[in-house]
Amino acid sequence: KDHRINNIAKVSFEDSIGEVPARQWYLCDKMTDKFYRTPNNLEERNSFLKRIIRLRPIDDNRIAKLINNGRCAYFCHSHLATRKMS
Repeated sequence: KDHRINNIAKVSFEDSIGEVPARQWYLCDKMTDKFYRTPNNLEERNSFLKRIIRLRPIDDNRIAKLINNGRCAYFCHSHLATRKMS
């Protein structure tokens, strides 16, 4: 089963996260069962984070922290679905 999503970003896709990890790992407060996970590879990770859609002003700070701390984070589909690859 291939979980790569080519038209958004090369990121791992998880059908269900199950238990909620640390709350601050989420960019948004939506609790759905479909989340995208930040890539492990540093280059892919930074490219991925730069393409994330910012829904609120606070998102910019949260993304900056994620770029700097290398922590795993999850994003709901609404942050990813409409941004085109540049």
